Amino acid sequence: DWDTGPELLISTKRMDSSFGKNAANRVEESYGDAKNLRLRHPLSALGFVYGLRSTILTTEPDKAEWLIDLLGKLGTEDDAYHAVALVMIDYDSEVTETADEEVDSIEKAEPDTLFEIVDVATAAVDEALAALPDIAIRHDT
Repeated sequence: DWDTGPELLISTKRMDSSFGKNAANRVEESYGDAKNLRLRHPLSALGFVYGLRSTILTTEPDKAEWLIDLLGKLGTEDDAYHAVALVMIDYDSEVTETADEEVDSIEKAEPDTLFEIVDVATAAVDEALAALPDIAIRHDT
């Protein structure tokens, strides 16, 4: 409704690595997002969904416990989010390394080789889909 604004706003963030360096920043950003959204749209319901790679549970379990606790608190503040969800994502680490290599090769490419015109009808959609990682959502933590 133009008079009241949006009814539901959902903010999202995701973290796949560098948990120790980035966790505090992501939570701070999330809290800031809630404050900004609440001020701009006071009648809206606010939700927050945080995607977190499951490797944090084994590589930095203390940071995982701390981060999950802070995410829970985001949903208890009167002026923050009405609901908060954590999605624990599990996927193969080789995918990230391959993606990083592709970014490096793009950055090092000659300017005239960066762009390729591809006919969508003949694009290798099946190949691209097959290259995507197998992803699972963990419900056990």
